[in-house]
Amino acid sequence: MVVSDLKYTSLLIPGLDGLIPEGVPEGSQILLSGTVGTGKTVFGLQYVYNACTVANEPAIFATFEEHTFELRKQARKFGWNFEELESRGVLLIKRYDPFIMEEVLSILQNDIKRMGAKRVVIHTVSNFTIYMKDLAEIRRTIVKLYDVLKLNGCTSILVCESPPGSTAISRSGVEEFVVDGVIRLRKALIDNEFKLVLNIWKLRGASHSNKLHLYEITENGVVIYPDRTVDMEQVEFYT
Repeated sequence: MVVSDLKYTSLLIPGLDGLIPEGVPEGSQILLSGTVGTGKTVFGLQYVYNACTVANEPAIFATFEEHTFELRKQARKFGWNFEELESRGVLLIKRYDPFIMEEVLSILQNDIKRMGAKRVVIHTVSNFTIYMKDLAEIRRTIVKLYDVLKLNGCTSILVCESPPGSTAISRSGVEEFVVDGVIRLRKALIDNEFKLVLNIWKLRGASHSNKLHLYEITENGVVIYPDRTVDMEQVEFYT
């Protein structure tokens, strides 16, 4: 009998464990893909907050566009006190320069080692790939980022934008082939009403639901409903 040496961990979002019963392998790199208004940023903020407060693991939220004070302000709306976690040295919210990715990868690795970070959010992959000249450069950079996070044992969420009204997972079509897993956040038109739906596109090393699940952005953050599924034939349109 072959015994797996993989260790599994939760992605720390309410309801998501119901879709991934054993969790994801530690050190997994998960692409979180979604269009405008699907809660990608909230998901990422909630992930690092719960990493620090529930899993007791140091975390980094790496942003390439949004100002850190805006992220802290958004977190406060959900009752997440990032300033207190930062003062304790268990959370780092940092804006990196998307125009110097080679340097950023080195700086990020140093930040991970200095903090002993076990959870990382990259917000967003799209904010630095948009400035790259070709797909080969994008792939090289994504692979290098993947290696930095994987070799340091970080279970990470890599946020990316998907084009509205498109079936594409990412704008470049590269990221989803490099990462260990893909979670898609979308708006679905059902009975003349847009609803938020989530599905797990792929997940290496773990069993998972293949259904389309409803979720909401509540006053406490993202909540996923494992038992509230949508028949794909009901969906008139995705955005």
